[in-house]
Amino acid sequence: MSRRIRVRCQQHAAAHDIVRRADMLATMPRSYAEYVNRRGENQLLPFPAEIPNLELFLYWHGNVEADAAGKWFRDRVEIAVRD
Repeated sequence: MSRRIRVRCQQHAAAHDIVRRADMLATMPRSYAEYVNRRGENQLLPFPAEIPNLELFLYWHGNVEADAAGKWFRDRVEIAVRD
């Protein structure tokens, strides 16, 4: 499978607007696609290939290991990534 990238967007809403106006497509997580396409202007399709799981790592300095705020933040990041 190959692709020809014509535009890169920093914002999903901008990508949605470009796709709506041009003969192009965009790839993005389904949750974002559903949100920016809430008026149903673009057709949403599943990605046509299997995507391998990503291995993510969270790093922090040992000085903040016992810090309650740092622990809370790391827990929130872990929950967000897991979901």
